[in-house]
Amino acid sequence: MRLLGEFERLDVGCAFKKGTPLAPAFQAAVNGLKKDGAYDRILEKWGAADSAIEESRISPPEIR
Repeated sequence: MRLLGEFERLDVGCAFKKGTPLAPAFQAAVNGLKKDGAYDRILEKWGAADSAIEESRISPPEIR
């Protein structure tokens, strides 16, 4: 499989059962990847840097 490029920016998310302790743990993990630069390196490798998020958020208001 080979990524040919991004057709259009697409925000994606991960769904967890409301109230699960997994959601904040996942958020912390993604924000940790952002902090150490791994997140941006991964997106750059796959040609998806334009879809980067500033930070992981739980239930951002613009998604409701």
